[in-house]
Amino acid sequence: MAGLYGAPTAVNNVETLANVPIILLRGAEWYAALDPRRTAARKLYCVSGHVEKPGVYETSMENDAAAVDSLISQAAFATVVR
Repeated sequence: MAGLYGAPTAVNNVETLANVPIILLRGAEWYAALDPRRTAARKLYCVSGHVEKPGVYETSMENDAAAVDSLISQAAFATVVR
């Protein structure tokens, strides 16, 4: 893989770096199995502030907007808000 102008690409975002230790510990096969569609693309969603269940929630990046909205609503209101 090459970056801009064919130069090496540095991976330096927090989400990527946060996954490195667990992948090294449990292996790439384990990490890939977290996503049933086998895309291995994960996304962290942070919910904070005046909410019922603040925290960091992880889901597949292939989830649609409704699924992400549901995840955030469950964390914020401790139930699904419709």
